[in-house]
Amino acid sequence: MITPHEQSLKEAQGFLAEFEKTLEVDRLEEAESALQNVRLDAEPSEERPAVRAATLALWLDLLVTLDKHLDPSFNPEDVPPKSIEPPAVPGGAQLRPGAPPSAVADPVAREAYEKALAAHRERVASYRLQVYLHRMAESLPESALAFVKSAYRKNDADRAELRGALESKKVSPGRRAALEKILAP
Repeated sequence: MITPHEQSLKEAQGFLAEFEKTLEVDRLEEAESALQNVRLDAEPSEERPAVRAATLALWLDLLVTLDKHLDPSFNPEDVPPKSIEPPAVPGGAQLRPGAPPSAVADPVAREAYEKALAAHRERVASYRLQVYLHRMAESLPESALAFVKSAYRKNDADRAELRGALESKKVSPGRRAALEKILAP
């Protein structure tokens, strides 16, 4: 029989893996939600340390994944255009934006237009992803900090456990400092 915390941890891990495959931000939100469902106080005292360590590891995985995909140079003001202008057709006529590549008779111009459309789709998808990730970067770290605050105490053993997890997960220096500050003496 699977326990509620095991189910939550399994779900969080699955959502995190799904995000890595699809880059669907909803999966990160679902992973966060699943981790928030872990209730250490509902665990038998002998199981609590293992559950706490497993939960911490997944919170850190979530932060590392977020940081890995965040573009620090992202500028939300640099919004991609809504559409790409198709090339001019012989005779001076201009196709409307959004015209299908098949409407471009010249094979060289059509190929260039297809590449421009593909690059535009990629840029729009990247922009959307970064908007969502930057929004998550405002809330997700707070959830991880709240977990550490509630699950760990300011003692040497807990600090050592946290430090070890931070090192093994290769958490960024900024995130690491914020998490370690919680347990500072």
